[in-house]
Amino acid sequence: MAAGTILVRTRERHTIQDTIFREITQDNYVPAFPQILRLSDRDLSKIKSVIDSTHRLGIT
Repeated sequence: MAAGTILVRTRERHTIQDTIFREITQDNYVPAFPQILRLSDRDLSKIKSVIDSTHRLGIT
């Protein structure tokens, strides 16, 4: 305050729900697109982000 500056915390707190992992309730689940295994964690994270956004906005 003496220097006329402000500290802004930019670090976000994350929970396990923020990860790309989702529990699958089907015992015999087989991915519809086996190519999914070729995607990186970054790719999957972006896909999850888009899906979560559509759910939050009520777009289905």
